[in-house]
Amino acid sequence: MTSQTSLTKRPSQAKCKQHLLKTSLRMWMPLAHKQTQSTSAGVFSAARNSEERSSKEGRVRYFVIKSFNQENIDIAVDIGGWSTTNDVAYRLDEAFHSGAEVRLFFSVNGSGTFSGYAVMKTAAGRFPGPPILWSNNKPFGQSFVIEWKCLYNLPYSAIEHLRNPYNEDKVVYHARGGQELPCSVGDEM
Repeated sequence: MTSQTSLTKRPSQAKCKQHLLKTSLRMWMPLAHKQTQSTSAGVFSAARNSEERSSKEGRVRYFVIKSFNQENIDIAVDIGGWSTTNDVAYRLDEAFHSGAEVRLFFSVNGSGTFSGYAVMKTAAGRFPGPPILWSNNKPFGQSFVIEWKCLYNLPYSAIEHLRNPYNEDKVVYHARGGQELPCSVGDEM
């Protein structure tokens, strides 16, 4: 649940739409763009989607990131950074150092939605400048730089059909922070 003031801090809807059309993650597009989008601009053939997905395998890795509250997401949007525990940092760093693009799907605990996604730009512990102060006014864990690609509340009900074989085939939103998703599931989200 975002407030009107936090929406002004987010990337423009046009920027989100442009990126999403390029990566075929149209489900994340804000509703206003879904209704006005021409069908010719947004249609991707099944063959092209299949080619894009198979070419991304190993080059893109997806992870679920959990936040205690929306205020921390807003802080992350403002500063372009995130912090996590050492265990999660180790998993993210392994993916980051493998040369893969690491995409992070953010969700606030108890919200019933994913809030958007960002790409990890530095290894954990490599956030430039002072430690990030979160909603409790304290630093936490290992910080790193992220680049937000799109912010949009994606209801869990819209992705109820997506299962994560890396997590006992549970629905994707039943995950702890740092849970990896297969490339095919991340692409579909």
